[in-house]
Amino acid sequence: MTLTPGTQPSTVKVKPQSNIYTLLLLLAIVVLATTFGIVVYELVTTYGMTFGELFTGQQIPSP
Repeated sequence: MTLTPGTQPSTVKVKPQSNIYTLLLLLAIVVLATTFGIVVYELVTTYGMTFGELFTGQQIPSP
């Protein structure tokens, strides 16, 4: 096969493979989401807080 001047051979684009850093990032996201869920669950059930109280300021009770 001859190429005319100024043309380039056709190239095949290959999808890049995921590497260990992608897997570690996904693992970190799953661990953080799980930890957040456990903390919210414990605060709501153990301390009787509502979900809205978790994200608003709380007053410290005076002694």
